[in-house]
Amino acid sequence: MRNKQDDPQRKYYLRYALALLISLLLHVVLLGGLDLRLPDLPSAPSTMQVEMMPAPLPKPLPPAIKPKPKKAAPAAVPATPQDATPAVEAPAETAPSTLAEAGDAVTTPVLEENEPQEEVTEAPPEPIRPDPVNYVEMDYEVKRGGQPGAIGKAHVLFNMHDGNRYTLSSETEAQGLASLFVRGKLVQRSEGIVTEHGLQPQHFFYQYGSNDAKAQLAELDWDNHTIAMRSSKGLVTQALPAGTQDLLSFMYQYMYQDPLAQMQIAVTNGKRLRTYSYSFDGEEQVQTRMGEVRAYHISKSSGNEKTELWLAVDYRYLPIKIRITDEDGTVLEQIMTRLNTDIMK
Repeated sequence: MRNKQDDPQRKYYLRYALALLISLLLHVVLLGGLDLRLPDLPSAPSTMQVEMMPAPLPKPLPPAIKPKPKKAAPAAVPATPQDATPAVEAPAETAPSTLAEAGDAVTTPVLEENEPQEEVTEAPPEPIRPDPVNYVEMDYEVKRGGQPGAIGKAHVLFNMHDGNRYTLSSETEAQGLASLFVRGKLVQRSEGIVTEHGLQPQHFFYQYGSNDAKAQLAELDWDNHTIAMRSSKGLVTQALPAGTQDLLSFMYQYMYQDPLAQMQIAVTNGKRLRTYSYSFDGEEQVQTRMGEVRAYHISKSSGNEKTELWLAVDYRYLPIKIRITDEDGTVLEQIMTRLNTDIMK
């Protein structure tokens, strides 16, 4: 059974709670921070209920993305003894670190991206140039192919003068019984200069016998790159190919040039100019009055004509044997009998 004395106290607490609630609601309405929602009252209300909803807070901003710090390249360490752990090499993407341990600081240079590395090339070696030749004198015996005994002799003389000028002459004449049927001499002369590429003829003369009308001459003008050839057939002028030799100089050009380096050459005989291709026919031992001589055998052919040279390897490729086959099949062969020179090899 309820105690009547408790009713005044209960009513006091109810009034106090109601006043506190009304004060709270007024603060909320004035500040606008709460959303008031009155629920539907029941049919027999006993007390008023208030549901307080917090105002939505602003959506927080995403945190700033901090860039990842680059990993510092491990500092290189001085060389360690064999039993120590070797230093780890820095990745290629990171710049080399500065060495500052045990001595002065040394900075490794860094190449910018796409910057080409400087190529280190060695200077080409200087070409080996043969020693100058000042004097060559050679004698040959002349034979007709397949016949015993000599039918003639040839004398060749090469001289240097005025620093870089040369004269080269050759005289061939019959002897013995052949001199009764073959009269006169075959004379050839070549004059020019010696360059870093060898002989460069400027004048060439060819004559057989004493009839001057049958002489053949060639003037090689290297400044204007023309050649003028005069013979009994008249004067012919045409372009002068680089490296052109005359009929005599080309056989002695190899004193200055490797015979196997250039196997194509333009040659004039004073009447015409032709380009010939030579072949290497092997290395042979040639029997001479000086004994066996090691020689390169080279040859060129044009129709029925053929020219063969045996070049002495140990004597600066001087021609120690020459064989010429004419159009009619006649074979004349020259073999060295004497050599006097200031060069060897």
